[in-house]
Amino acid sequence: MTAGIAFSELLHWIGAETDAYRTWFARRPAAVWQVPVGDGQTATVRDLLFHVYMVDLRYAQRLHGQPVSTYEAEQAVDADALFALAARGQDLLRRALDGSVDLDRRLVFQTRSAGELQASGRKILAHTLTHHIRHLAQIATALRQHGHPTGWMHDLLMSDALD
Repeated sequence: MTAGIAFSELLHWIGAETDAYRTWFARRPAAVWQVPVGDGQTATVRDLLFHVYMVDLRYAQRLHGQPVSTYEAEQAVDADALFALAARGQDLLRRALDGSVDLDRRLVFQTRSAGELQASGRKILAHTLTHHIRHLAQIATALRQHGHPTGWMHDLLMSDALD
């Protein structure tokens, strides 16, 4: 198995989780978007999903050599816009695996919180996928703790990825 296949399978799992959340949120009251995550002072489920989808998009844009979107320009104010943002980022990540992006190439880029960094495309892709997965686990936990269990297993093992 090559690394590209492993990345594509993880991306498939992330896409399935995104689709499941889109359906799940559509059947819930708007207040569920405001469930606090972490310390409850700075992040809600909606805020953290926006952050996750922005990181996906911004790193995918870097991999493709595109201008990097700003948080201010991508204000996803409703569920449709938020999940459209998710689709844009995940589509670009998928396209980065089709061979058109040299994942061994090193990129130098400016981050919002860690200053200037340098990494290979492969490391950037691995970071993006693990970042996404870590935060989705936070979201599922926060929802469950606030009385909103999602009702599906979030584990890779229970998904149809890697079959």
